[in-house]
Amino acid sequence: MESKLDKLLSNRKIVTLVYFLIILLATPISLYWLVKVTFWIFATYIFWLVKDNLSDKKTSISDWWLLLPFSILVGTRLLPFFRWPVMPLGADYATYEKNFLICSQNQSWCPENIMTLVNHLFYSAGWSIDYLVPLLYIFLNIFVALALYVVVKEEFNKKAAFFSLIIFAISSSQFLFYWSFYWKMMLALSFALVSFYLLKKKSWLVVPIATLIGLIHPAVYAVFVLVTLLYWFFNKKKRFVLWSVLAIVFLSLAIYSKELLDLINLFFKNSLAIFYSNQPSADLSGDFINFKLYRSLILIYLPFIVLGFIESLKKKKSLSISLLIITFLLVISHFYFYNRFIILFDIAAIMIAGPILARFFNQLKPSLIGKMILISLLITSTYFVFYQSWIAEPLITTKEEMTEIKSLNKLKEVLVITDLRYYPIINRYYKNNFLEAYDPESLAQILKNKDSVYIYIGQRTSNLQDIIIKKNLKPINKHIWHYQR
Repeated sequence: MESKLDKLLSNRKIVTLVYFLIILLATPISLYWLVKVTFWIFATYIFWLVKDNLSDKKTSISDWWLLLPFSILVGTRLLPFFRWPVMPLGADYATYEKNFLICSQNQSWCPENIMTLVNHLFYSAGWSIDYLVPLLYIFLNIFVALALYVVVKEEFNKKAAFFSLIIFAISSSQFLFYWSFYWKMMLALSFALVSFYLLKKKSWLVVPIATLIGLIHPAVYAVFVLVTLLYWFFNKKKRFVLWSVLAIVFLSLAIYSKELLDLINLFFKNSLAIFYSNQPSADLSGDFINFKLYRSLILIYLPFIVLGFIESLKKKKSLSISLLIITFLLVISHFYFYNRFIILFDIAAIMIAGPILARFFNQLKPSLIGKMILISLLITSTYFVFYQSWIAEPLITTKEEMTEIKSLNKLKEVLVITDLRYYPIINRYYKNNFLEAYDPESLAQILKNKDSVYIYIGQRTSNLQDIIIKKNLKPINKHIWHYQR
């Protein structure tokens, strides 16, 4: 029996209205008018091209074509390491490199359990710290791509999985996720995607693998459980799904109940703090791009997402729809960690966009003009993601500044850091106490109360020069200054 939703989705006028309404609402207001108009024309063209071609075509694609998205992926992920060998990625790179180094020197103690396991596995194979962190991290990103491919292939088809992989490789938001060095979240995401696949295949392996997600990254674990419950709600006849999620939760409680309950309490406590705060800190919101910027980054595949959402509703692709709904609600409702949930929302968006991009490709492929459009889009999007990889400048860009930071370990007095972004890298090399002063007033107050301090003013900090001149600080080198009363 046809439901009300089925009737609505079979009505072409309603589908057209919904499509263009979402496109208009999702278009960032701040965009230049010419960019907006160009995007709307592009969105209209895509809708006109695929609106009558939403049925699956039995066309195959060779596995050799997988080399294309993986080449883009590996190339953009390796480029920062060649471009900025001193510190290739975001500030967290230095923190985790330090933690891995600590673990390698003292295997009996590590800052985190998951790091202990990784160190035991890779150091037993004779890997050194210089290669472990970058190779492990790039491998993790490729593993996420492979997991995405298999779950989309199971949810839709092989061709849809291939084009989802293309979108993943050219996605600016996914590159920023990689650049930020959220390695635990990336590992948990790969496990979550594998677990979704096992859930679809009705494999009980989903229970131990999904349970591990909670040990690695509680936020991803919470999303996985919520998505699985919603997936079961849409498919109440699938008792395997319900029994699986119950087994996962009970096993998690049995293994790490105290940690899990503490994290749930922390989540709701911080969520309330966000609701009662006009400007939540990055610690509460999740230090990642905001949703406004994200909407600008996905314009190239936004029409495919919207059409994919409509088509997934039609075909009752409840797993991808559940992931999209849960992550979207977490983002827009500003729950604790909400900016970081954009990463998971983007994965859901990529999943549902793949089938529509596949049909867009099918429509354009036969004609010469169509082939030229496809090649132009591929070259343009590939250029932009490589350009983004090239200009993604980390905090430390010169060997000179890195040498100066390493020299901090020789200092015995209190050190003042003047930019929060330098905290992870300085914390790695400076063993004594340090203070934080991120504006001229707080620095002046510290100098008033201290007889002698060293001050690190990096090349990215330019608002403290007046203090240097006024207090007649003595330069130790280009970035380190000494104050003595």
